[in-house]
Amino acid sequence: MVVNEKREAAVKHNISMDNRQRFSASGIVEVISFEESVIIIDTKQGVLVIKGKNLHIDKLNLETSEIELNGQIDSLTYNSNPKRKTKGFIKSLFK
Repeated sequence: MVVNEKREAAVKHNISMDNRQRFSASGIVEVISFEESVIIIDTKQGVLVIKGKNLHIDKLNLETSEIELNGQIDSLTYNSNPKRKTKGFIKSLFK
């Protein structure tokens, strides 16, 4: 049972949104793409696409797997079977 509990903790992913203006999430693996109108995030539960206007990342901590952003959030969509050909946003910064 201890192994199952550790596995559940490893794949835990939570989101919180306040008035469609502030968004926070845990279980973040990497930011794949970032623009003011769309943010694509790889989470432990699949790829999350956030669409809106004036989107800004306030906090990103990959050590704790957390992100906070603000702006006008219009939609949240998960894709659990991603077929991406681009490198991760964060990885491309350090090359």
